[in-house]
Amino acid sequence: MNSLTSGYQKEWLRFDAVAGLTTAAVVIPKSMAFAIIAGLPVQAGLYVAGLLRLGFLANFISDPVSFAVFLIGYVTVNLALPLAARPL
Repeated sequence: MNSLTSGYQKEWLRFDAVAGLTTAAVVIPKSMAFAIIAGLPVQAGLYVAGLLRLGFLANFISDPVSFAVFLIGYVTVNLALPLAARPL
């Protein structure tokens, strides 16, 4: 066995399959909806969903929580840090 499957147990396969199907049931419609909102064809959303699952778009904003974290980071770096650097 190689290092990727050395600690994997066959009993986990059923649970992993359910987790994968559950994730797909959430991510695929959400990606399609984001594509429609962005004015892109639905196929673009499916393509992005596939790339997200394969790990190619690790930094892609794919949900409202990720977007909120992005905004907090942007505000911190661009607004709060320059203000904090000013002398009082």
